[in-house]
Amino acid sequence: MTITQQVSPLQILTTSLPNGTKGSAYDVFLRGQGGVPPYVWSSVSLMPQGLQLTTAGELKGTPLVSGTFTLNIKLSDSAGTTPATAKLTLTISAQSSLPVITTSSLPVGAVGQPYPPTQLQATGGQLPYTWRVASGTLPPGLQLSSGGVLSGTPGATGSLKPKSYSFVVEVSDAAGQRATANLTITVQPVLLN
Repeated sequence: MTITQQVSPLQILTTSLPNGTKGSAYDVFLRGQGGVPPYVWSSVSLMPQGLQLTTAGELKGTPLVSGTFTLNIKLSDSAGTTPATAKLTLTISAQSSLPVITTSSLPVGAVGQPYPPTQLQATGGQLPYTWRVASGTLPPGLQLSSGGVLSGTPGATGSLKPKSYSFVVEVSDAAGQRATANLTITVQPVLLN
C-alpha cells in the first residue's frame, strides 16, 4: 500500500503593497503558502526603477520614479507544484519638497510696547511645521511659539539708540526635514518727553 501525501496548491497571501516614496528606502516581504518550501519568487513584469524582487520574496530598494505600477508576481516551489500568480499594485508618490522659510523681514518693536504678533511663513515639506530659535537671541521679552508666532513686549535694551537682534530660526516639517533662515528684529528705545 502506497501513501501519497497531498500537497496543497501554492497561494500568494500578499494582496496589497504599502505605498512608497520616490527617493526613500522600501522593504517588504511577500507571503505565500502551500506547495513544498523553499519558495522561489519572481516578477513577470518590469519592476519600478530602483526596486528589485529577490527570490526569497523581498521587494526592496530605493524607487527612482513615482507613479502607480502593476506587478505580476509568480510563486514557485521546490516540488514543481503549479506556480501561483498575483497582480499587485504599488504606488510610489513623488518626493516631497524640502521646507523653505519665506519670511525675510520682521516688524520693528519698541521697548514697553506690545510687539505685533507675527506669524513666520514657510512653504514646501509636509505639514505641520514646528518652529524654534536655532541660534542667536530674541529681544528680551519676545518669544517664538512652536507654531511660529513671534510675540511679547520688548524689554529695556540698555541703549538710547535702536538695537538690532539677529537670530536663526529653524522650521521642521512632519517628515523631519529642516530649513533655517537668518532674521533680525530692531527694537526702538524708550522715548523720553
